[in-house]
Amino acid sequence: MPMSSWGGITSSVRLSRRSVAFSKAHTSTVEGSGGYIGGPDTFGDFEARRFRYALYKALWQNTAYDKDVHPWAAARNRAYGHYRFTRGTNTPAYRLAEVFATHVFNGRLDMRAGDGRKVPSAIPIETDNEAIRRPIARFWRDSNFAVNKAILCRTGAVCGDAPFFLNDNVRKRRIEGEPLDPACLRYVARDHQGNVQGYIRQEYRPNPEYNPPKRHARERSADPEAPNDQKEYVLYTEYCWREGEDVVFRTYRGEGEERKSYDWRGTPDDRLDPEWEVAYGFVPLVIVPHIQTWPGQQWGFGEYAPLLAKVDEVNDLGSKLHDQIRKTVEGAYFFAGVQDPRRKLKPGRETPDPDGDAQPDRQEMYVYYAGIGATATPLILPLDIQFTSIEIMNQRAELEMDSPVLRFDRMRSQVSGDASAKALREARKPAEGAVQERRANYDDMLVRAHKMAISMGSFRGYPEYEGFGPDAYESGKLDHAIGWRSVYGVDPIDEAELQMAQASAAATWKGAGVPIRLVLEGMGWNEEKLGAFDEAQADEQAKALEQQKAMIALNPPAPAAPANGRPKPDPASTN
Repeated sequence: MPMSSWGGITSSVRLSRRSVAFSKAHTSTVEGSGGYIGGPDTFGDFEARRFRYALYKALWQNTAYDKDVHPWAAARNRAYGHYRFTRGTNTPAYRLAEVFATHVFNGRLDMRAGDGRKVPSAIPIETDNEAIRRPIARFWRDSNFAVNKAILCRTGAVCGDAPFFLNDNVRKRRIEGEPLDPACLRYVARDHQGNVQGYIRQEYRPNPEYNPPKRHARERSADPEAPNDQKEYVLYTEYCWREGEDVVFRTYRGEGEERKSYDWRGTPDDRLDPEWEVAYGFVPLVIVPHIQTWPGQQWGFGEYAPLLAKVDEVNDLGSKLHDQIRKTVEGAYFFAGVQDPRRKLKPGRETPDPDGDAQPDRQEMYVYYAGIGATATPLILPLDIQFTSIEIMNQRAELEMDSPVLRFDRMRSQVSGDASAKALREARKPAEGAVQERRANYDDMLVRAHKMAISMGSFRGYPEYEGFGPDAYESGKLDHAIGWRSVYGVDPIDEAELQMAQASAAATWKGAGVPIRLVLEGMGWNEEKLGAFDEAQADEQAKALEQQKAMIALNPPAPAAPANGRPKPDPASTN
């Protein structure tokens, strides 16, 4: 894709310094003004994605309603009619995202990239080409993937999109996988199979030319008018696109009139070209959409995006209840017979807090003064705290019904005893199904990343990537898959119960005359287990035959009697 075909993006793209803009349309797919099915929408626009990522990250941190932290929070609270002091009293975002962050690639990595049978592995590699295990293991080590696998999955579960970039580190001669913040991808071009064809990446990075002694004051680093060499952070921009089999890269430093081509890969003593081409045959970037809902949707939904409306309702009501409890505990009275000398008859607050109170309405109530002859009456709003608490619990239960993962997590924390084991197993099935369904996207992404890394490392001649030709990526020599693994692990007691039930069933079928091998096949034994069973059965038969021969040797059979019934004379006894 030549640069000229990008519609002038080169000169117009600029990362805005202003805060993220709020719009209801940014959190949902909205068809364009044409209104036809499949028409353009705002869901994939950069500003829409930027807001969604900021909102979902804030929900994970449980600060989404705090207008002092997020400039867009006040506008969002007003747009949805939230209570002024709504807080995250019942936000399951962190709990839900962490399930996927820790269970998509759960467990430890086998740093030899094995198949997970002899050595347990979070990512078991199944392949007929044993030669690819070594470069995959090298790629994991250089990418610190034992840690980054959780970061990648957490990014996808929270934001809805998990980009994974393959950095060709020519100085260290290695390929490094790097999870990216999806907010740094201003533009991405993809084909119908989701393969990236080009992108624009923008993010603020530490300024390699920054020299603190040159600054007159620290505030100057944040001054938009300051020269680039006096800013602590500057804008990094990278363009990447394909031209046939070649992949072209350009990098820039700064913004506006000061933006210039800049080498970010080299050092002051060893400068590299800020524009370079490599005949990879593919763009080294893969993006995982965490949830894809319908055909043609390239950007994903976060795990709790469909739950957001119900989360807002629960948090809104929960915040009001908590504040009402505080007011009730503090109490308030209507004083009669005491005239407030400071003012006429009107509501007034209690004595102001000398230390100040940023949110007085949450914990104070009005005090009224009246004329002589009245009495003091407690003023408590008629809110049924118990009923409200039950309603919040009902709303939270309804919220968790929409997520099998949350439903199972809640049940697991509440039930106990052997009688609940079956209920837990039944609840675990849809939760495991949800995680397995999300895994399909991440597994596919990682397989493509492995194939890219091996192809790039072999093209460059990096250590442990040797032995693969330039056509390995397309020829199928790098084909492999990520094997099955459990989600929540296997409970030893459940496994023992299952084995006992299978053994009892096998004995019943065998007693009915069914061959034992057919019984094991019906129980789902794979070819590997059946092969081991055949070998064990053959060994057992061979041992039984050897034992039978040994017994015959120790106890030879008596000589056969003659036909007339008289014993045959022994020739050795007749002389």
